Parts: sequence; structure tokens; C-alpha cells
Amino acid sequence: NWLYYMNKNAAVSTIRRRSLNDESDTLFFSRPDLSPSAWVAVSPDNKLVAFINYADRTVAEGTGGTYQIIVVSTEDPSNVRDYKIPASLRYFKFSPDSSALEYIENTATDNHIWRQDLASRSPRKIVFSALTEKIFHFSRSGDGKRLALALGRQVNDAVLLSEFIN
Repeated sequence: NWLYYMNKNAAVSTIRRRSLNDESDTLFFSRPDLSPSAWVAVSPDNKLVAFINYADRTVAEGTGGTYQIIVVSTEDPSNVRDYKIPASLRYFKFSPDSSALEYIENTATDNHIWRQDLASRSPRKIVFSALTEKIFHFSRSGDGKRLALALGRQVNDAVLLSEFIN
């Protein structure tokens, strides 16, 4: 039983793990070309750890670009796989069976949740309807049969303040 967490650093972040049995703490993953950005996701079967590679800074969030997701084996941290996903948010989850990554893609005309099987390089849609509102978050039931969505619209207002400082 392990708790995986990031050790943030301006140059390169690392992943550490702490034993829930004896509280020992060890370096789990460190590579200068692969740096965890915001959080670490652990697969439901505890065999994989995944993160968005901060060292791959090719896109700004919300622009509909491509993110590099790094998947590391908890049994052999040298076993590393990478996946380029065309997502609109820096958010993904493991599927309930730990065999895929699921992520959100909102475009001007459509909003979907995609499933990237870890065994292949071809993603497929798991939410097919053309939703009129953006998907901000999702969660699956433990058995994977139900899906909850957080939907909505993003509204931005501009306010002009003038002559408020004397």
C-alpha cells in the first residue's frame, strides 16, 4: 500500500511514494525529460501511475491542443509509456478496469469524453451525444456502468474600473 505524491521543483518535479504500512518514503520516479505537472493519478489496480508531462509545454489549457500523458509501472518504474492526447482540459482519469485513460475534449461544435486504451494508440469516444454544454468534469461508478458529468457554460465578463485610486 503506497501513497504517491509529487515533489514540485522549478526545474523538474519528481514522484515519491510513502508506505502506508511503515511510513518509509522513497523516490519513485525522476527523469529530467519527464516532469509531473499538476497531480499524479494512480490506477484502480495500483499497478500504474500517470501524469501530464510538464516538460512538454507545447499548449495552453483550453486551446484544444495535445497533452503528453506519461504512464509508469509501479512494479518497474523504468517501464514508461507515453500517450499524446488531444484534450481541451488538463484532466484525465484511469478507467475503472485500469486498461485505459479517459479525458475530455470540448470543441466549438461538440463535447466528448474519449477513452485511450493503453494497449493501443487509437482513442475512441465514450460519450457520443452532441452535448450543448461543455464537460468540466466526469466520474464513473466503480463497476464502470454509470457516468456522471459536470456540464455547464463558461461566461467571462469584462469590467472597466477607472479613477478609483486617488
